[in-house]
Order: sequence, then C-alpha cells, then structure tokens
Amino acid sequence: MNTLPNPETIAQRGRAVYEQKLRALLEPAEIGRYLVLNIETGEYELGNDALTPSETMRQRFPGTLFYAMRIGYPAMLQRGGSSLRRNV
Repeated sequence: MNTLPNPETIAQRGRAVYEQKLRALLEPAEIGRYLVLNIETGEYELGNDALTPSETMRQRFPGTLFYAMRIGYPAMLQRGGSSLRRNV
C-alpha cells in the first residue's frame, strides 16, 4: 500500500529544494510569480497566476503531489482586505 506524505512533509521538502537549488536562480528576477515544484524530481513551472503552472505540472506528472509557492512572499494568496507583504 502506497501512503501519501502529509502536507507538512511536502512543504518541508519543497522549501528545502527551493532554498538549496532554486532561490539563487529565480530571485530577484521572478519575485511575485508562482512556482509549482515536483518535490521528487526538482522540475518546476512558473506562472503569473497559480493555476497555469499547476495545470502544466498535472499534465506532465499525473498523480504527483506538488509544492506551490509565490516567489518572495510568505504565502501564495491573501484573504480578506489585508495586503500580502513580501519577504525581505
């Protein structure tokens, strides 16, 4: 039986791959864009919205779990009327 990793494990792996392999490559040029990452292969897609790279990755890797983030921000989306502030 194949068990899925829990969401925190996926987030930890995704953050680790981003910090170790992608941050220096993508920042600062891609700040504000959305990244969807295959945590097993390190392959990723970028987009100006969250949906486009998610759909592309689902087509490329059906049935795979992904880590998604907004480059340079602590969260992908904001809720309510508050402003989403960038990580510095």
